[in-house]
Amino acid sequence: MTQEDKKFIYSIEAIRRRMTGRTTKMVDEFVQKLYKNEGEWVEMYDHFPSMQASRMVLEKVIKRMQIEHPQDKIEIDKLNNRIKLTWCLRDGLCAEIDEEEKCKAAYRNEEE
Repeated sequence: MTQEDKKFIYSIEAIRRRMTGRTTKMVDEFVQKLYKNEGEWVEMYDHFPSMQASRMVLEKVIKRMQIEHPQDKIEIDKLNNRIKLTWCLRDGLCAEIDEEEKCKAAYRNEEE
């Protein structure tokens, strides 16, 4: 087997392991985690162990929040790769996360 053949086989294997939707599922889970842990920092990371991949997840979560939840406010800590939900809109009412326990209790009641 030539070196070219080995490179080709490696690239096929790399492609096969990529694009499986794992990162997208993680982004979904992180957005849900932000709402379940309002007012707390949520660290972002990827299934692939690299800072570059984790930074990409952070950027994807930020973009998702801007598109799907533009009324809610987030605080971003890029140095530590984390996000905190600081303000959310519930049933047309503004909820300051300083009253963290009230907002968490209201969210738990919505789920029931």
